[in-house]
Amino acid sequence: MISNAPTLIGNAPTWSVAERKINGRRHVAIMNTAYRSFTDRARFPWRLLVAIPVHHPSADGLCDPAENEALERLKREVILPTVTAASKSQFIGRTTHNGWSKLVFQVDDPTRVLEALDKAAKASDYRFTSRAEYDERWRLVSRYLAPPAAKRRFRWPWARG
Repeated sequence: MISNAPTLIGNAPTWSVAERKINGRRHVAIMNTAYRSFTDRARFPWRLLVAIPVHHPSADGLCDPAENEALERLKREVILPTVTAASKSQFIGRTTHNGWSKLVFQVDDPTRVLEALDKAAKASDYRFTSRAEYDERWRLVSRYLAPPAAKRRFRWPWARG
């Protein structure tokens, strides 16, 4: 079962967009931060990453609106149904950086889903790759789920008052 709305959490998804620079290039992440409080992480101990090359990246490595729609269609019509049929999973979100769009899932068992994604990639107009890493505590996705750091105002120690 895959869920864009994390039914195991019991509340609506909270989609957050975060942007930063990595090696001088924009990195955009769209993540369901409702997973911050997800308590059943042990049931989905594998991080599944589906990497899709952007065909026509901009100078900063992102895709234009038309290609963004094509990537969303690929996600919706090919990748999500494939992952859903092959495993129990949670869709965490998507990142785009340096000419690549990456879909991030947590899955129960990657064996069948990796085979199914490989078969789907061979039949698709868009070539994509997938890989899984054991991550029972969700440490690999935690950087996307963490709340943004609070801005701290520096105060000299002697300037209290």
